Amino acid sequence: DTFTEHLRELAESNQERECEVEVPQSNGQIFYAHVSSMPWFDEEFGATSIRTVVMDVTRRKTLETEMIEARRKAELASQAKSQFLANMSHEIRTPLGVILGFSEVLLEEVEENKNLTEPVLAIRRNGEHLLNIINEILDLAKVESGRLEVEMLLISLEAAVTETLNLLAMKAKAKGISLSYEILGDCPDLISSDPTRFRQILLNLVGNAIKFTDEGSIKLSLSRIQGEREQSLACIDVADTGCGIREESRCELFKPFSQADVSTTRKYGGTGLGLVLSQHLAQALGGDVLLLSSELGKGSVFRLTINPGLGSAPRRIGPPKTETVMLPEFEVKPTLHQMRIMVISGFLNKTRELARLLEENGAVVHAAEEGFDGASKVLSHSFDMLLLDTQAPGLSSVEMIRVLRNNGFDRPILALMSQTDAHERMRALEMGFNGVLARPFSYSQVLREILRHIKRHN
Repeated sequence: DTFTEHLRELAESNQERECEVEVPQSNGQIFYAHVSSMPWFDEEFGATSIRTVVMDVTRRKTLETEMIEARRKAELASQAKSQFLANMSHEIRTPLGVILGFSEVLLEEVEENKNLTEPVLAIRRNGEHLLNIINEILDLAKVESGRLEVEMLLISLEAAVTETLNLLAMKAKAKGISLSYEILGDCPDLISSDPTRFRQILLNLVGNAIKFTDEGSIKLSLSRIQGEREQSLACIDVADTGCGIREESRCELFKPFSQADVSTTRKYGGTGLGLVLSQHLAQALGGDVLLLSSELGKGSVFRLTINPGLGSAPRRIGPPKTETVMLPEFEVKPTLHQMRIMVISGFLNKTRELARLLEENGAVVHAAEEGFDGASKVLSHSFDMLLLDTQAPGLSSVEMIRVLRNNGFDRPILALMSQTDAHERMRALEMGFNGVLARPFSYSQVLREILRHIKRHN
C-alpha cells in the first residue's frame, strides 16, 4: 500500500518521490527498503518511464527500533528511580524530623547540665549532617534526570550574600574565623535568579570554606565580569585561608562522591557531592562554579558566576564597599498566644513533636491521625489554622480541603511535606493549600510561617 501510494504521488506530481516500505520475507523476517523514484523521459523512444532505486535500510531501522526501546526502558528506569527517591525521602525524613525536633526540645531542657548537653548536641549535629546528605543525593538525582526546576525571581545580590553569611556566622565564630564581603566596581544591585538555589550554592561554597579553614578569614568579593560571547555575569569569589588543594587532586573536585584525597574525608567528613551539585545548580542559573586558584597551606578561591537575567541590570553606584558580618546576640522568638491549631498527621510521634512545639509557644493544639476524624474535629470546633500531612490516611488532601471549604472553614491550611521543590510547592497550592511546611521542621521556620499566614488571613 505504501509503494502504491508512492507511485500515485509520483504520477500526479511528475517529481522525484521517496518512501520507506516494509517487505515481509518468506522466513518471517521484515526487509526494510528505502525507495527513491523519479520520472524519466526517454528521447529515443519518446516515452516516459520511472527509474527506481531501492536501498536496504534494514540495519538502520533495526538500530532505530533498538534505540527507541532503550530510550523507553531508560525513561521507565528514571521514573522508577525518581519514585524510589521520593519514597526514600519521605521514609527517612519522617523519623529524622522527629529526632531533630526532639533534640531541640531536649537541648532546652538540659541547657544547664553540661554532661547531657554535649550528647544532645551530637545527636542534632549528626542528624543535620544526615539530612544534608539526603538533600544532596536527591538534588543530584534531579539534575541527572533533567527534573531540576528553577524559579526565577528578582532578588538583591547583596541581601542574599548577607543572609547566607549570617546563617553561617555561628560556625565561623566557633572556629575563630572572620567573615566579610566586599562589593567591587559595577556589581549589579538586583539579579533575576532562583533565590533558593542561589543560596544553596552560596551555603555550600562558604560552608566548605569554613570547614577547610582552621584559622584566618573568609572573604567574598562581589563584582561583574564578562563571560563567553561578551555576556555580563554577576560574580562572587569566595576566598579562604584554609588548607588549600593539591595540584594533582583538583581534577577530582567536580566529580560525584569525590574529594581531594582520602585524608580529606577522614579529617573533615563529607560525601563529595556539594561542589558537583553546586556546579550543576549554577549552570542551571546560567553560570558556573570553578576553582579560580589554590595554594597548599595558604587557601583557595572558588568563583561563582550567575546570569543576572535582566539585560542591562541596575548597577551599584559609588565607591567599593567592605562589610564584616556581625553575629546577632539574640533572636526574638515569636509566640502563638492562645492560637487554636489542628494538626492532622499519619504518624503519632510526628503529631506529638509538632504539638509540643506549638504548645510551648502558647498555642492550643488538637491532633488527629486520619482525615475523617480530623475533618470532623475541624468542623465541630473553632480553629485558627489547620496543619495537614499530605500523606495522612483517610480523606485525600484535595477531598479534605474541598469538604472543609464547602462547610465554611476559611482559615489557612498548610501542607506538611517531605519534598518542597518548586514543582511540589506549586502542586500543593493547586490542591488548595495556603502554604507548605517542610520536614524536618525548623522551629523558627514553623513559627514564622504560621504567624505569616495568620497575619495575611486577618
